Amino acid sequence: MRQRRLNAGTIAAVLLPVLLSGCGGKPMAFPVPESEMPPAPGLFTGDTGTWDIPLVREKPRPPDQ
Repeated sequence: MRQRRLNAGTIAAVLLPVLLSGCGGKPMAFPVPESEMPPAPGLFTGDTGTWDIPLVREKPRPPDQ
């Protein structure tokens, strides 16, 4: 059996319509209702159900006299 080689023209003739076919559709609206993800206790959010980032600030130093 003889093997056929694919040249650049054959690859482009197959690949171009495949790539362009993905550009024809319209994006679908996908609203996510608030009831799906309520703030509730979780593994990473703890008891509050929200992300809490504690900021520790040093007390300001009194000015040198």
